[in-house]
Amino acid sequence: MLRPLPAGFASAVAALHRVAEEVVAPAREPRLADWYAFGDEVLRALGGQPILWPEHFDIAIVIGEANYGFSPGDEQHAEPYAYVGPFGPVEGELWNATGFPGAELTYAELLAAPTPRAAALEFFTTRKEALA
Repeated sequence: MLRPLPAGFASAVAALHRVAEEVVAPAREPRLADWYAFGDEVLRALGGQPILWPEHFDIAIVIGEANYGFSPGDEQHAEPYAYVGPFGPVEGELWNATGFPGAELTYAELLAAPTPRAAALEFFTTRKEALA
């Protein structure tokens, strides 16, 4: 069933198009596609069905009381990163995120790892166990 469009719908769509044009520039598209494919594979191995969240263009799953995901970058992060976002407050050395309460693993850290997939799974698993 179709419903009336809310006020401001056209400006919201225009803003989404502007963001998409900036994020999915032709020169970055292959790397962005690789990032999403990598994230999808790792999140499925962790035990979830990834969802692309439109408000931040991140791919993520929810397990227990936390989000586990891959972001293409944002205002606080110039490069893509993997993250764990617990629903409640967290403290300790595992929780190193900038701009949100949680943990992050940068694109550069993953590239430097001998096996990026294993590094990402270890990152997520360690934090998942810490939240249990």
